[in-house]
Amino acid sequence: MIRVRRLDVDDAAAFRAVRLECLRLHPENFGTVWEVERERPAGDFAATLAAHQFWGGFEGEALAGIVGFYVMPRAKERHRGVLYAMYVRESARGTGMAAALVQAVIEHARPLVDMIWLKVAVANAPARALYARFGFTVYGLEKASLRVGGRNIDQEYQVLALR
Repeated sequence: MIRVRRLDVDDAAAFRAVRLECLRLHPENFGTVWEVERERPAGDFAATLAAHQFWGGFEGEALAGIVGFYVMPRAKERHRGVLYAMYVRESARGTGMAAALVQAVIEHARPLVDMIWLKVAVANAPARALYARFGFTVYGLEKASLRVGGRNIDQEYQVLALR
């Protein structure tokens, strides 16, 4: 059974493990670099969870998926939120966990912002299909947004209007 909840500092070790896994296995989907993140002290991951909003998807007691959300900090942009750092472990793919994580962010964001914004690698067809199911639409393309192993990664900008 899938369970989704906000992560807190007590989840730091599991969060670190999942975060490092996604950066190591799928560097083309994230702007953060595994080699840098793995050197961060464990306490930094607890601080991240204390300062930022992350949800976790659990299979039993095991953290198997994560997603982050924040409201843009500048006054003229506070009507927008950002969904980021979405990842579901291989063992939980196809279970509905990814959809449950996105739904949790949308429910949290609805009273706070008018729209949710995200970036997704053009080559990441499963993620793009997931976001489309929730009504996210493409509004831009950033060519060579990331460079991984000498290869350029294009990313789409997507938005979901909440009101």
